[in-house]
Amino acid sequence: MTKPMPRISRGEFLKTCCGSSLVCAMLPVMSVEAKGAGAVTDRLTFRGSDYLFRWEGGNQQEFTPQGQEDLQKWLEMMTIVRYPDAHSADRMAEIANNTVALYQKNGKILKVDAVQAKAEKPAIYFAEAALSDVNVLEIAFARLQLVESGGMGAIYSHRFYGVSPGVNHEASAWMDKNGAAIERALMEWTLPAQ
Repeated sequence: MTKPMPRISRGEFLKTCCGSSLVCAMLPVMSVEAKGAGAVTDRLTFRGSDYLFRWEGGNQQEFTPQGQEDLQKWLEMMTIVRYPDAHSADRMAEIANNTVALYQKNGKILKVDAVQAKAEKPAIYFAEAALSDVNVLEIAFARLQLVESGGMGAIYSHRFYGVSPGVNHEASAWMDKNGAAIERALMEWTLPAQ
């Protein structure tokens, strides 16, 4: 992976990415890289909350909490993306770089990081971004890594509705309160069965 970008302090997260197209849960465009992966599970638990299966397309599955069934108006989402053609460290690094490029094109990168491979543990890639569209701001936290069946991406996203381009104090306060904990939880999370 390219040299990690420096973290933007959470306190500085007042400016959103004006006028870009929102990339729903980060990786739908990337799903063309992996074909026919099949469902992972019907329920995920992340940070003590259950996320129920809502939608599947190709190698991507989306999950939201109880009460957030409307995929046009959710607040929290977990997305699992599988890359069955990713069987090497180089291919997974390429997918991670493509993900960062997609974020840069459609939003504002807040953090990029990688944990180097060790013994029998593969490298883990992390990206955090702010994505916006008309009246919607989405904060996405993505973890990408090789697993037994190929590559896998686990993405936690949180949305804010009714926002204007520019300063967003609600999102900044949310990031200050939750951002580091979500990153840590996602990086420590046990990925769903392959």
